[in-house]
Amino acid sequence: MSIKSTLLLSAVFTLFTVSPTYSGNIISCDSFETCPDGETSSTIIVGLEDKITELEAEIVARQNDMSGRSFSDRDLSDLRLRYANFSGTNLFGAILTNADLANANLTGTNLMFADLTGANLTGTNLTSVQWLKTICPDGSNTDTNGLGYCVPLP
Repeated sequence: MSIKSTLLLSAVFTLFTVSPTYSGNIISCDSFETCPDGETSSTIIVGLEDKITELEAEIVARQNDMSGRSFSDRDLSDLRLRYANFSGTNLFGAILTNADLANANLTGTNLMFADLTGANLTGTNLTSVQWLKTICPDGSNTDTNGLGYCVPLP
């Protein structure tokens, strides 16, 4: 675990001693033994470590500007790319299955022949994206789905 993760975890534990609330979920126990939901302290700690890792990945994605680059025919499946800036990027033929692109900026991106099966496009900016034979998150194809583009899954 990185120093930053350790510090964040320490801050979260400090928060726990002040308030039994984290991430909008209420923990209804006063100790770190066994909570009424059956969670144990180790389950809570693992959940917090996962949340810290998720937040660190989001920070990295926000800091990385991928605009104008080429990821043609690359396998980017299962990557967490929330908030990333891919504007004007070439993703021709890229495999983005199950990628998390929530709130990413894909303005003007080339997604021709890309595979977005299962990808999270919630809040993603898809303005002026180039679509051609793109497989959408729902498994449909932009050339046959009657829309000519992909829409985020509900």
